[in-house]
Amino acid sequence: MLNYVLKRLLLVPVTLFGIALVTFTIIQLAPGDPAEMRVSPGVGGQQSADKSVSKEIYEKTREQFDLDKPLPMRFVRWLGKLFGLNVEVWSAKKAERQEVQDLLISKYKASSAESIEAQAARLRAKVKEQAKPEDTPEDLAQLAENQLADWTKAQAEKERFKYTAEIDAIRAKYIQQYGQDFEGEFSYSGLSLNWSKSGWWYPLDFGQSFKDDREVLEVLAEKIPVSLELSLLSIFFAYMIAIPLGIHSSVTQGTIQDQVITTILFILYSLPSFWVAIMLLLLVSEGGRGIGLFPVRGLWPELGPGQSRGDFTVLLQHVRHLALPVFCLTYASFAYISRQMRAGMLDVIRQDFIRTARAKGLPERVVIFKHALRNSLIPIITIVAVILPSLVGGSVIIESIFNVDGIGKLSFTAILTRDYPIIMAIFTLSAFLTLIGILISDILYAIVDPQISFEGK
Repeated sequence: MLNYVLKRLLLVPVTLFGIALVTFTIIQLAPGDPAEMRVSPGVGGQQSADKSVSKEIYEKTREQFDLDKPLPMRFVRWLGKLFGLNVEVWSAKKAERQEVQDLLISKYKASSAESIEAQAARLRAKVKEQAKPEDTPEDLAQLAENQLADWTKAQAEKERFKYTAEIDAIRAKYIQQYGQDFEGEFSYSGLSLNWSKSGWWYPLDFGQSFKDDREVLEVLAEKIPVSLELSLLSIFFAYMIAIPLGIHSSVTQGTIQDQVITTILFILYSLPSFWVAIMLLLLVSEGGRGIGLFPVRGLWPELGPGQSRGDFTVLLQHVRHLALPVFCLTYASFAYISRQMRAGMLDVIRQDFIRTARAKGLPERVVIFKHALRNSLIPIITIVAVILPSLVGGSVIIESIFNVDGIGKLSFTAILTRDYPIIMAIFTLSAFLTLIGILISDILYAIVDPQISFEGK
C-alpha cells in the first residue's frame, strides 16, 4: 500500500502540470481581452474617448500582465512565478532598429547625411505608428512604400530620390531589416532565470488579480472560509440524513415507507437548485412576496455599535442567513447519497455472509450495523473524491443567487472580467484537491474492504 501511495503522490505534479497546461491554453485562447476590460470597464471593454491616453494604459497593462507575449512564453512565466522563479525574456529588437538606421544612412544617403538620417527616423516613426501587431512583413512593406512615395512627391524638387529604382532598393532593404525587427516584438531569443524569493518556505505565487491588483492568494484566503462554511454544513447535514435514510429504506424495501421515501427523494433530486433557490427567495425571504422569514444578503448581518460576531444575537442572525443557501446545497445531495446508500446496502444484505449471520440467530440490528454497513460504504467512499474540491469550490449558482461572497461567486465574476490569474488559481486548487480526494478514496477502499489490495500496483 505504501508503494502505491508514493507512486500516486509522484504522479500528482505530472498530472497537475498537464491540467494546468490545458486550462491555461483554453483560458488564454478564449474570446475577450482583459487589458481592454481593465482600461475601460465602464463601457464593456471598449476604448475611451481619450484614445492616446487609453492606448498607452492599454499597452502598459498588456506588458504588466504578460499579455503581449506569445502563449508558450506566458505559460512558462506563469509556471515559473508560481514556484518563485522569475523568467525574463529578451530580444535584439533595439539593435535591429539601429541597424535599419545605419543601413539607410550609410548605403542610401543622398545630398546630406543629416537629411537622410532625419528621413530615416521619420520613416521608422511613421511605419511604427501605423503598424499593427498582426501586420506581416508584406503589410509593413506597403506602409513603407506609401510613405516613401508621399515624401518623393512632396520633395521632388530637392531630388531626394531621383529614380524609382532607388525607392525600390530602399523599400527592399528596409523591409528586410525592419520586418525582422517588428517580428522581434513577438519573437524571443533568450531566457534569464533567477529566484524572486529566498528562504526555506515559499507560498505559491499565482500573481495579481487583473481586476484590482491584489495578490491572488490574498483574495482566495478571503473567499475560501465563506464557501468552506457553507460546504461543510451542507455535507454534514447531507450525510447525517442520507446514511440513516438509505439504511432504513433498504431494510424496509418494498414497504409503503420505502415507496414514500423513494418518491420524495426522487422529487427532491429532480428539482433544479436554482429554481428552488428562487422560489425560496420569493416565498420565505425578506423582500419577497411571502412571510419574509430569512435574510438573503451574505452570511452575516451588519454589526451595530458594540456588537461582535461572537454575540448570541449576531450568531442567531448568522444562522438565519445560512439557512436558505445551506438547504439548497443539501437537499439534492442527501437525495443522491441516500439512493447510493440504499443500493449499496441492498447489494450487501443479499450476499451469503449476511444470510449466515442471520442463520446464526444474530439480532437484525447487529447484522445490519456490524456486518452489512461497513461493506456497503464503497459507493459512499467514491463520493469523497468530489467532496474535497467542493469544500473550497463553492457553488456558483447558489452563491450568486443569495449574494454570498465566496469562491463560487468569485469564479463567476473572474470569468466575466477575464481575470485569468484568479481563474487559474481556482482551477489548479480544485484539480489538486480532486487528485488528493481520489487517492484518499483508494486508501479508504482498502480500509473498508480488506479484499481490495493495491500491492504490486
